[in-house]
Amino acid sequence: MKKLILIMSIIVAFPTYAQNILAQSELEAENVDEVRVEGSFVDVYVTNGDRVYFKGEIRGNGGEGDYSFDTDIVGKTLVIRVERKNKGSWKNYRIDKSRIDITIVDGVKLDIDNSSGDVHVANLRASESKIEATSGDIKLRSIVANLDVETSSGDIDIDGLTGDSEIESTSGDQEIYNSKGNIETRASSGDITISGFNGKIEVQATSGDVEIRKGVGALKVRTSSGEIDGYDIEVNDNCYFDATSGNIEIDFVNDLNDLSFDLTATSGDLEVGNRSGEKRLVIDRGGVKVIGTTSSGDQEYE
Repeated sequence: MKKLILIMSIIVAFPTYAQNILAQSELEAENVDEVRVEGSFVDVYVTNGDRVYFKGEIRGNGGEGDYSFDTDIVGKTLVIRVERKNKGSWKNYRIDKSRIDITIVDGVKLDIDNSSGDVHVANLRASESKIEATSGDIKLRSIVANLDVETSSGDIDIDGLTGDSEIESTSGDQEIYNSKGNIETRASSGDITISGFNGKIEVQATSGDVEIRKGVGALKVRTSSGEIDGYDIEVNDNCYFDATSGNIEIDFVNDLNDLSFDLTATSGDLEVGNRSGEKRLVIDRGGVKVIGTTSSGDQEYE
């Protein structure tokens, strides 16, 4: 009985916090051409609408004023910041909801830097935008803009992209569907999938597989440790494939007689249609050249 009383007294000694609204804010802005978000531990959702509007809410354990949404208009830029007060507090915060909703009109650019949380953007129409998440996923749908996308730890999922883009992920997979424009992407650790493209594609993966399918353009793909697979690819300019440790397998829509090949392999088999070789295979036929290199792996082109 004494042990039970002691345990109960310890539990009662700690303060409890109800599920409170820790921060809440909303704002409608006029005459802005850019929205900048400096977020932390929030999920950010952006959609297209008929006005520029922001609403933010954080719910969880804690006290009112522990967090805040700070908004400012600098020139023609709406700046939204998430601030945490009492950073040295001993409180064990539990956040049940932490979200920013933003509506923008056509022509308004985005500059999002979110340190911990996901970013969702749909129906963006702008000249250019930058989206960065330090720890969180990025999901983009129906985007018409030149993009700069980066995540340090999280996946990148894009479907419907018109415009040139630079994409980079340190740890996480990338999936890019239905794109029109040039794509330059890098991944330190994670797989890259590109499907339904029209444009020049440049891919560099340090550790991960690369899969490219159903598209028209020119390819430059390099991976240090992983496979390179391509299906239903129509090339209209020279292509380069380089796999340090892994196989290369490409299925072209083009007639192989319209393509030239210069292939080298330190250790692996080389095959183009019904022709094969080891270490070096050169075929001079068409004007578009395919250059392939593997240190340890096979190459097959059909």
